[in-house]
Order: sequence, then structure tokens, then C-alpha cells
Amino acid sequence: MKIKILFFIFFFIKCFNIQSIEAKSNNSIIIVLAANNYYIPYVSVMIDSIIINAKQKRPYEIFILTTNISLKNKKKLKKQIKKNEMFYIEFINVTNFIENKNLNINAHLTIETYFRFLIFDLFPNFKKVLYLDCDLIVNSDISNLYDINIDGKYLAAAKDIDTAGALNYQKGKKKYIYEIIGYKSDDEYFQAGVILFNIPEIRKKISSELLFYIAQGRNWEWMDQDILNYVFKEKVYYLNQKWNCIMNWVGLIKNMSRIDILKLAPKKLFNEYLIARKNPLIIHFAGNQKPWESPSCDFSHFFWKYAKESIYIKQIIKQNKKKNKNKMYKIFYKYIKKYIFIPFYIINSILFIIYIIKK
Repeated sequence: MKIKILFFIFFFIKCFNIQSIEAKSNNSIIIVLAANNYYIPYVSVMIDSIIINAKQKRPYEIFILTTNISLKNKKKLKKQIKKNEMFYIEFINVTNFIENKNLNINAHLTIETYFRFLIFDLFPNFKKVLYLDCDLIVNSDISNLYDINIDGKYLAAAKDIDTAGALNYQKGKKKYIYEIIGYKSDDEYFQAGVILFNIPEIRKKISSELLFYIAQGRNWEWMDQDILNYVFKEKVYYLNQKWNCIMNWVGLIKNMSRIDILKLAPKKLFNEYLIARKNPLIIHFAGNQKPWESPSCDFSHFFWKYAKESIYIKQIIKQNKKKNKNKMYKIFYKYIKKYIFIPFYIINSILFIIYIIKK
């Protein structure tokens, strides 16, 4: 799909009417998250990791884009950040801007992944905005990332080593990245979980509504991340892998780990990733394995280091037990269906009794 951005800009920049947000200070560090109510316990842990590592005597302003975070959870998060007087949090309901849009989602990526498209119009008076996914841990003062000079660039982001490796593993992936996204080498595609946006530079040519328009124009393989790469690829400042160090999943593909795929990326990028793993500044649990569901997964100790002090620790542990109980139930069900000849209704009855006893 070829879209001439300049042709559309004057139309789209006017049809998306959003009341802009103002900063508390000209020196503020502006952080934007996108989350639903279910994810709040893990958002809380991530925010704690930011607070604990904050060293600057300047405002850290956190804005959470949402459609359904409960009043109870909003109050708990506001209470949580009071431990540091330099922190401020605000919730922005974006329901009106998302409804009636035909956006692709899947089991791994929910509608919240598109909320970052609203940043350019919600924060027009800011020089920079740092967007962070909620399945990560910040292991350093985030101001060091925020203060990177990105003048003349649309954004700063780390190269997606996962995609760089997959280009030499997954059939058709390279053709898609080269012909649809428009890159010319294997290591240009960036990971969208940690992005420092240059708002004035973006708003010269691009609006939020333009991105939503492009999103609905075709079935993008990695949805919003593909779109951000497609639109902003000409002016990217590439961050070191330590600012978005992805975890190594195991067992999602038979006899393989993520590292096996990452090894297929360009050697220089893979070596940078290996060095980043020794001292990651941001740990990203990108993929299907999360530490709150798989407590022994790669880098999980970083999550539990901050989670153990969380106001949501009891809820996190409870949800982990429930998730793993359901997982074992499914494994057991699959096993006895395959290897034991018992009528279907008897299997269900046995499993239901076991579940009730354990509960």
C-alpha cells in the first residue's frame, strides 16, 4: 500500500479534534502508558520500577490512556506515587477517539496497543513524549533516556532484533518488511514498546487520524508497530538494545528458544543485544511469556524484585495461581483425552470434581 502522507495531512490534522494536555512544568519528564483495568497490577509494578530508580529533582508526569480503568484502581495508583513528591499521574479516557474504528487485534495484542497513535494530538505542546509498553521493567533512571537529543528525528527506538532474526527464519517475512514496510536492510525495523517521540517534528506532517486511517487500510502483520515503522522509517534515532532488552522465551516453538531466532539477526546487532542482557536498563517481556504467569521465565527476577513491594502483590500472586491452575487443567484434559479411553462426559465430570476439591 502506497500512501502519500503529504497529500493527506491537511485533511486529517483538522478532522481529529482532541483537547490537548498541558505539562506541570517545562522541565517535566513526560511518560505515556496505555492500559486496561486487568493490566493495572502489572502497570503498578512497572511504575514502581520507574519511581525507585528516579534520581532527578524534576517532575515525572505519567499519563495513562485507557477506556475502562476502575475508580478503585485509579485511587490506588495515585496513592502509590505519593511515595515520591516529584511524581504525578493522570488518567485519560480515550473511548470517544477509539470507538467506531475497525482496528485489528488478536489474543496477544489488545485495542490498547493503538492508543499510542493519539499521543501526537493529545500532547501537541510537548517537545518530547516517552511511550512505554506496560509489560516491562525500568531498571535505570528513565530521565537518561528522555534527555537523549533527537532533534531532526521523528522518534527514538531500539532496533527490533526479534524481527531482524525472523527475516532469516520466517518464510515471507523479509518480502513483507522490504516491500510493504519499505525497509532496505534487515536491521532497520524498530521495536515499538519503548519510543521517545519528537512531537513538533511529527506534527509538521503527521496526525493521529492519519495513522488510524492507515491502520484500517490493510491487515498489518504486527498492527500498530508495522504502521509506526511504515510512517516514521525515514527519521529514526536508534537506541541501544539496553533501552529495550527483550526477554528470551523458551518452548513456544518446538525445540527452539527466542535466542535461536535472534542469532539469525545481523552479527553486530546480536552482539549488542548480548551485551545489553548483562546490564539491561529496560527489560521488556515482549511475547507470550510474562513473569506474573511464568515466574521462572527469563529476566523474571527483575519483575519480582519490584513486585514484592507492590500494593498489588497479593492480587498478582492470586492471579498467577489461578492462571497456572487453569493451565494444568487443560494439560491434564488433553493428556487423558489422547491416551485414556474414557467417555467424554466422564472425563469432564472427573475434572470438575478435582477442580472443586482444589478450590
